Amino acid sequence: MNLRKKLILPSLAFVLASNLYANKLYTVETTSLEDAISKISKKAEIPYLVDTTILKGKKAKKIKDIQGLENALKAILEGTELEAIIENNMIMIKEKKEIRQETIALNDVTVTSEKLERNLQDTTTSLSVINSKVLKDMHINNLKDTFSFMGNVNTSDWLDSGFVIRGINSEGVGGPSGTPLGTLYIDGVAQTQGGTRRGPTGMWDVEMVEVAKGPQSTLRGKSSLAGAISINTKDPSFEEEAAIRLGMGNSEYKEAALMVNVPINENIAFRVAGEYNHSEGQINYPTYKDLPRYDERNDDDYWQGRAKLLYANDDLKAVLTHIRSYNSPSYDDVMYGSGFGYDLSDKKWTASWLDWIEARSTKTNQTSLDTSYFLKDNLELKLFLSHVDTEVEKKSINLARNQIDTQKELVQELSARYTDDNFEGIIGLHLSQAEDSSLRDNKSELNTSSIFGESEWQFIDDFKLITGFRYEIDNKKYTSNDENYDEDFNIFLPKIGIKYQIEDKQNIGFVVQKGYRPGGVDFDDSNNESYKYDEENAINYELSYRSLWNEDTLRFNANMFYMKWKEQQVSYQQDFFDPYSDRTVNAGESHLLGGELELAYEVNPSFNIFSSIGIVKTEFDDFKLNIGSEVINFAGKSFPQSPEINASLGARYNHPSGFYLGGNLNYNSGVYSRNILEGSESYRDEKLSSFAVVNLQTGYRFKNYSINFWVDNLFDKEYITYRDGNPYANSPQMYATMGKERRFGINIEARF
Repeated sequence: MNLRKKLILPSLAFVLASNLYANKLYTVETTSLEDAISKISKKAEIPYLVDTTILKGKKAKKIKDIQGLENALKAILEGTELEAIIENNMIMIKEKKEIRQETIALNDVTVTSEKLERNLQDTTTSLSVINSKVLKDMHINNLKDTFSFMGNVNTSDWLDSGFVIRGINSEGVGGPSGTPLGTLYIDGVAQTQGGTRRGPTGMWDVEMVEVAKGPQSTLRGKSSLAGAISINTKDPSFEEEAAIRLGMGNSEYKEAALMVNVPINENIAFRVAGEYNHSEGQINYPTYKDLPRYDERNDDDYWQGRAKLLYANDDLKAVLTHIRSYNSPSYDDVMYGSGFGYDLSDKKWTASWLDWIEARSTKTNQTSLDTSYFLKDNLELKLFLSHVDTEVEKKSINLARNQIDTQKELVQELSARYTDDNFEGIIGLHLSQAEDSSLRDNKSELNTSSIFGESEWQFIDDFKLITGFRYEIDNKKYTSNDENYDEDFNIFLPKIGIKYQIEDKQNIGFVVQKGYRPGGVDFDDSNNESYKYDEENAINYELSYRSLWNEDTLRFNANMFYMKWKEQQVSYQQDFFDPYSDRTVNAGESHLLGGELELAYEVNPSFNIFSSIGIVKTEFDDFKLNIGSEVINFAGKSFPQSPEINASLGARYNHPSGFYLGGNLNYNSGVYSRNILEGSESYRDEKLSSFAVVNLQTGYRFKNYSINFWVDNLFDKEYITYRDGNPYANSPQMYATMGKERRFGINIEARF
């Protein structure tokens, strides 16, 4: 055969085959992605090749009379982040490359907060999601940075506290009290109180951050009445890759990060990532600079190391993860007023009670094994094991006090997930043991056993019934000053709702579910006595709306909610001058009313805008406190740290040359300071001022590396998140926590 025939005959075969593929009509009724690919392959009479692990948890789009093989494959793979390539008479299904058109795939967001992998548009839970692309584009370095893009999600008012969802602090209304109201999960591992405040919360090599708002009690249990946050880091992949980032900025800012991913063989891959950040704080300590823990109070130091090992075959996927971190953030507390002789803008702290001025740091170690066994395409068994160990050094700045708190938790969870065309559900067993001890001879234990389940069933066309439950037993033990406490709390937590598919890209849902937090016992140091407080519960009513418009370039999602809260646990300080006089009581009743709006719009391939708005009205309905000699009625007041409005608006422009420019504005309305529950009369009826902060990013992207410039708080807006005053001083003596001042810097990132 001559060369001409060698070229012509294969070309003719290819053309004939292409015409054959193009002329056939394809109909697929199943939502099982593997079955859909198989049916199309059989009709086209060509084989397909795919690593079946990338199909797990993904669904096919039903299609009818789609002409052409390529069109049919494209249609069923829509929203899966997979692509089909036809080469050498073979269909190959692959994951899309991460480096692609610089736009956000609005219909392509898969979330895991509901423990069933779902497209964001199929959820009824109010979710704010930040994916890896946004993390990189918007210079998001830590978890708190993500909150400026989310409605009804805020940082707390000071360093040693949690986060705020829908006006509820994750550690309790007032000061820390009992079991958390919201939990942070990192790769599925629930963080301790210390880990939530100062754990491995850096954003390097993170796949996605999800914030679920409102009670998540059927799936998460006791510590999720306000909501839950999930940080999912990137798993190992079967491609060699590496990345490095180096940066610097004002206030002695330095950053360095590294990632290496290595496939060991066809079933095993290994990924390691690490990051380091350092900067100087913004507060002036004129009398502290020679003290032994001055650097720990003034400087912001953080590092994290993470290693992940993946094993995967057709039936099994297992990821072993170990994370170690150190976090010692700088304090932002100031003193001001004529009684001290300086202004708020001086940013000074000169307190002389050095034995009580802390410079805390936290070390965290966590290990987890996440195993999934696929019995068949629609049935998955999952075993999750984890252990987290947090050590919090509560050392005073002069080392007169050297307290170390340890917090540990061991978790075992076994679950089964089933999915078919009309039903998806999960059922599971959960066991956990948590321990918290300190050098004050106090020790608490919380042992939890629960069974849970949740499902969605399409019982007629376009309607789905949502059901869920959790039966939980919480055993609390507390030892202090030779006193012992041991009590069980049993609770049944139901969930029921309905979802209606208005049309292909629009749905509406309504869900009612119960939230819960167990009671407990604590020790009142100021009165030298132990005391009990009761469990609390809430009923949440929530309406959801999901929609995609304009050929999936415009996403508009919304939630509205009303929550009634009974026996609410509130922590307050009995004596302004005694930080150990805090006590937890049960408020009579309170309620929340509000909603969230999320908008994202791809104006064109180079320009997109996004917005998130949160509105919430929190209110005590029945709550009186004895503070000092006063009886104070808080009925009608909103919770501390609860802005009625917070909103974010941002945009991003990418020029084909590689230049980009982006930024966002974050606004928070005024709130009551937590001092209204701290024994002080100062500013009890006056809210803190509202504030708005602008952040900016620009730079240039090349094929494998980028140069990035960033500014946080562009206009150097001065604002405070906490305020109190000495009610007994002859002239004003004020205490406050400052918001972060303007920071700017540059970094270079390379990927291989």
